[in-house]
Amino acid sequence: MAQAYLERDELEKAERIVQDGLHYDPDYPWYWAALGEIQDRKGQREAARKSYRQALGLAPRWTEIANNLAVLEWRAGHSDEALAILRRSLARQPDAAVTWMNLAQLLAKSGRGGDALEAWDRALALDPDWAEAHYGKGLLLRSTGEYSGAIESFHRAARLKPDWNLPHHNIGEAHLRLSQSGEAIESYRRAIRISPGFHPSHANLGVALLQEGQFEEGWKEFEWRFGAGGRVPRRPGTTAPVWDGRPMDGETLMVWMEQSLGDMIQFARFLSLAAGLGARILLQTPAPLARLLAGVAGVVEVVCGSDPACHYDLQIPLMSLPGVLGVGMKHLPGSIPYVRGDEAGEFAPDGDSFRVGIVWAGSQGNPAHLERDCGVDLFSRLAMLPGVCVYSLQFGERSGDLRGDVATLIRRAAGDLGDFARTAALAARMDLIVTVDTAMAHLAGALGKAVWTLLPEPADWRWMRERCDSPWYPTMRLFRQARRGDWGEVIERVALALAEEVRQRHQRAAAQTAG
Repeated sequence: MAQAYLERDELEKAERIVQDGLHYDPDYPWYWAALGEIQDRKGQREAARKSYRQALGLAPRWTEIANNLAVLEWRAGHSDEALAILRRSLARQPDAAVTWMNLAQLLAKSGRGGDALEAWDRALALDPDWAEAHYGKGLLLRSTGEYSGAIESFHRAARLKPDWNLPHHNIGEAHLRLSQSGEAIESYRRAIRISPGFHPSHANLGVALLQEGQFEEGWKEFEWRFGAGGRVPRRPGTTAPVWDGRPMDGETLMVWMEQSLGDMIQFARFLSLAAGLGARILLQTPAPLARLLAGVAGVVEVVCGSDPACHYDLQIPLMSLPGVLGVGMKHLPGSIPYVRGDEAGEFAPDGDSFRVGIVWAGSQGNPAHLERDCGVDLFSRLAMLPGVCVYSLQFGERSGDLRGDVATLIRRAAGDLGDFARTAALAARMDLIVTVDTAMAHLAGALGKAVWTLLPEPADWRWMRERCDSPWYPTMRLFRQARRGDWGEVIERVALALAEEVRQRHQRAAAQTAG
């Protein structure tokens, strides 16, 4: 009767019966196990742990209870105890595949990838046709950068469970990490055929299509980043409809900020196209970009803050503009420059040297910075080139990296670079910007400055694949990692290119003097 109530989620009735049972037979392990399950489902974690311990003490070979208790111990922050419970259970029941799987998952969460992989293999040796175990092993391999092995494991899971969308979705993600966007597209399409409403597959398909330059379908799928069936939702608490791209007659369009500072600068180019359709544009923006983006053509007002109180007739997120505008590759260059900075009167350039502004790190709040950032010391190679003077344009907490010996080679262009209008003015005084994939790359490109962007492998979708130029910014040159994580080789290529740039500049100056 208690089990029947549990299956119907009538927890109070089930608990009363279980407590009655314990009154008459306190050594019956099932009662303690059922009580632990009830307490866990009611959110009473500490009580559930005690009940499961009672059950396991009475039935030490009961693997299901050992697994349940280990999970609760893990959630309570007792990782060592959770692992010990599973290991004791396996010592008694070494052929329990599900316990090996749980051990693998907890070891992976503990950062012990090698031990976790061994546990996955033990689980699969006991049950080689277990789709979920192959899938879990694939997740582990993907998390450690073993993308080819991950794809193989996901394929095995998909063959064993053909109606499961997640293996195909994760095959797509692994292919993207290998810069194989064509294969990723096919995998995401398979996942969507199985589960048409799973929005992460649609959103990732959009990214892969955009990386391949297939913009028409790419922007459409990219709208699934909000879920909501691929439709752009209204902002909470607002009633204005989402703009669908139709012409306007002086109506006010609120364009909401979205994603990172670099995204805001990159997609601000499309505001003038919306204004050309009759819109009065209000642009929500983070404070560091407010003065910079206030000067973008078509913007009548910028607003800061998460809940602007001003009136507007229509609304749209900034990164949805190219989709509703039908933007293709030919529209991307647009009118460059489309932003301008303040005067930088306090900046005193160093004679006739070739001035190079550098940025080596992006926002530390963006997880992608771990792959995109490099060390400032690498730029010492550029600072030692004859005729070159290197200036730091680094903003944020990583500006403090400029210290010690490297600070004798690289100069600070100015103090606080938190305001992008001021940063833009300093960037405009440089002959060249060399930066990792961060907001500075977009700022320099939007200014029409010569900019060399250093890209990790794999690079973000917006830089497409295998190109050394960018359709987004005509003045940009891309330097991609030849080997994942190897920034030294990238800097060597940049140094050679910079030396050639300086040599050509001297030749042009000499020719003008002779003329």
